[in-house]
Amino acid sequence: MVCSASLASLTGGSPFRTSDASERSRSPGCFALCSSGRKLGGVADNRSDPPIPRPETWLKNVRTAADGSEHLVFVGYIDSTEPDGKGSLKVSAKGPAGLLSERTLPFQPPMIEESSHGEAFDFHWRVLDYIFGLPDPREFPALGGPLPDEEQEVVNRYVRTARDLAGSGVLNAAGEGLTVQLEDETDAEHVKLKLSERDRQVGFAALLRHCDSKNERASFPSVADILWRATERESGVQSERQEVLKAWRRAVGKLHGKSMDQLLREKLADEEGMGVLAYEEVDSPNLLLSAFDYGDLLHWDRKRAVVAEWEQDEFLGGERRLAFLTAAAALAHVYIGFAVLAETATSRADLV
Repeated sequence: MVCSASLASLTGGSPFRTSDASERSRSPGCFALCSSGRKLGGVADNRSDPPIPRPETWLKNVRTAADGSEHLVFVGYIDSTEPDGKGSLKVSAKGPAGLLSERTLPFQPPMIEESSHGEAFDFHWRVLDYIFGLPDPREFPALGGPLPDEEQEVVNRYVRTARDLAGSGVLNAAGEGLTVQLEDETDAEHVKLKLSERDRQVGFAALLRHCDSKNERASFPSVADILWRATERESGVQSERQEVLKAWRRAVGKLHGKSMDQLLREKLADEEGMGVLAYEEVDSPNLLLSAFDYGDLLHWDRKRAVVAEWEQDEFLGGERRLAFLTAAAALAHVYIGFAVLAETATSRADLV
């Protein structure tokens, strides 16, 4: 038998590899997701989403390293099985994000009009909505007056960078990922890594850093501070605006500490009783961003030894790069959403 599986890089597809180890969910039954009652500017979110499916069988994917240590790299559910006509059974598994496929999006993904692969935008915002419940950035109340010219220039630059991110090749990649084929008799591993070209990864990392780093003049922290100060000069919906700004800050903070997949798994484990998903990822997004920014894509400096060590193992090198791109993509979508909020907040027809 030959086992093979792939993980779509930015759209949450299948697992890294298959194994014979599987578990059944220990918590039978379904739990309906109720509306969060989100409200902004008097508009409430009254959606009623279908219950999250309860998979019968889970597939645990464990990899044995060269030193003999075992690492859990993926847990997914079996979506379908079929004979391959050669005496083997072809197993199709999906990651936990597949459980959200029937949820409706509360609003159109921000800047999807810039995308050449809208499915990736839909995927990210379906998961981000389930985790954070952020309100539609287009509904953020406009500020009562113009920003100082210098601050407006910063906001404009941030929006421009976010728009470039939305149209970037990495965020719109399709059919990419890591594929591992495992030979049953020899246990030999065949790794195939298909990701965006290196120049696209470099450009994406640079654009993300402009939005991400507090050391950049037109970054998310800078624009969030500008809008916060502006709301302090306002009356009326000041507290409501500030609560929304806090929510976006919290989302960014959490996505630096844990990947979108980790946060999704934790919520499904806590709220849906899917304890099989309660495992910790190896490296945080913060570590991955730092490693690839300072050890490969933007600088070949203090973190180059970290990346070099990963790349000594073909699988680990590909898997860590994929984890970096996946974590970066989730942050990018939140930064893009916040750019729409900032543009909405500072755009008033009566000030033009």
